[in-house]
Amino acid sequence: MAPNHPLAKRNQIRLSDCVDYPLVIADGSTVIRPYLDSAFAKASLEPLPIIETNAIEIMRHAAILDNGITFLTPFDIEFERRVGRLVYVPVRELAYETQTLMLIGHERGTSAIASVLAEMLKAMMREAAT
Repeated sequence: MAPNHPLAKRNQIRLSDCVDYPLVIADGSTVIRPYLDSAFAKASLEPLPIIETNAIEIMRHAAILDNGITFLTPFDIEFERRVGRLVYVPVRELAYETQTLMLIGHERGTSAIASVLAEMLKAMMREAAT
């Protein structure tokens, strides 16, 4: 969410806190959507998104411009968080759901550029986790 959003100063929110605001939700082709659907169902809530998309960029920009809430990982919003355009507030019902990122090298070994990218990703993930 944007830093000026009414919920942005909280340490943690619940899904029930989110439903009164414009929601930008990943569509059914994404990995996170089943987690969201399950969490909303367990909370007996019906999300009414203003946008459903599989484009993370659209999700980020809609949260910035429309004062809405989107459900992304800290890694997904790292740049926007650093420059002060978005804040990450954990959602209690999603806090225990984890996703795994795997980088699998080619049989012939990893190229120099792939090694640099892997190191950059590891550093970004460590920083995002703090």
